Amino acid sequence: MQDEPALDVLTLAFAWHAATEVLKADANVDQAELSWVAERFPKGRLQAAGLVDDAGEPTARFHEARDLALVRLHDALTEIEKLDLLATVVEASAADGVVTPEEADALSAFARMLGLRDQSWLVGLEARIAAGRVRRDDTAV
Repeated sequence: MQDEPALDVLTLAFAWHAATEVLKADANVDQAELSWVAERFPKGRLQAAGLVDDAGEPTARFHEARDLALVRLHDALTEIEKLDLLATVVEASAADGVVTPEEADALSAFARMLGLRDQSWLVGLEARIAAGRVRRDDTAV
């Protein structure tokens, strides 16, 4: 039986999973978003952690780490660490310059999984919007 993944592997698995799920939330993953994921989560880094195989596909260790992360990170990380982790996921949603309502809903769900209230992480998103780095897409789907 394999040892339980270390906290840094759980955090990496959570971040990669959350980022890719947030990007898929609006059913429109574009090249800017794919490039962001490839830069932020290089295949070599994911392989070194045992999260992907040679083809870049998720491994059983990834699924184990992701599932454990959803249980352990809530209590294992400080609020600052949780906010930093969620900031990575916010960056993913903003990679194409637009945050859709579906992406915002997914961000909120992942924040709740970490035990964060919306008010705590929305500050970072609002700062990106105010700085013109991203815009909110409020069109109904």
